[in-house]
Amino acid sequence: MDGNGNADVLEGLTSLARERARAEASELVAMLRFRDAELVRTAGIESPMVRLVERSAIALEIGQAMGLSEGQVTSRLAAAERLRERAPQTWLAFRRGDVDWARSREIASTLLVLQRPESHDRLDDTVVTYAKGHTVAELRAWLRRFVARVEAEEAAQRAEAARRQRDVQVTHVDDAMAWVNAFVPSHQAAAIDARLRRTPRPDGDDRTRGQVRADAFIDLLLAEDT
Repeated sequence: MDGNGNADVLEGLTSLARERARAEASELVAMLRFRDAELVRTAGIESPMVRLVERSAIALEIGQAMGLSEGQVTSRLAAAERLRERAPQTWLAFRRGDVDWARSREIASTLLVLQRPESHDRLDDTVVTYAKGHTVAELRAWLRRFVARVEAEEAAQRAEAARRQRDVQVTHVDDAMAWVNAFVPSHQAAAIDARLRRTPRPDGDDRTRGQVRADAFIDLLLAEDT
């Protein structure tokens, strides 16, 4: 295939990606339309109990129609509504196919973190241009930097609140094994990771790198008991 042929294929792939994003948007629009119509319909139900039961079935009905769990439906509806209400330019870009749902979902998550309406507006004014030309991982990093920049004080407060939640949990599973999960400040986790990566593996050692890290982790934690 010559260069022009490859260019045509790439252009076709770009068009397909836009079509996929528009299809994703159409799904979300239909889900919101159904949810909103059901909320209006059930608002006229006099019995609070019946109204609650009817409304609790909305996500189930959508999920059954689309092959999604109730949790997935609820999460998608919340993110889509957040975009529609707080970031209208991003919502329109999503509906045009300029950004797909994976990127739109990351933006919606950031809207949940930002506390000030003016921060929502600033994000909406700038994020689509970046999102269109970068991967989801790059966008996620950009969004973290955006939050830290435009709401620095709030970011520091969130970090302190999160630090107060630090914890270690041990979950026992099958085959005499267990998971050790630690929620700790990121810089300390990075230091732990660096320390484990420095653990040498002797010549002839047939352990995997993961096994070496696990053994070193245990040795470090239990050193005082030996």
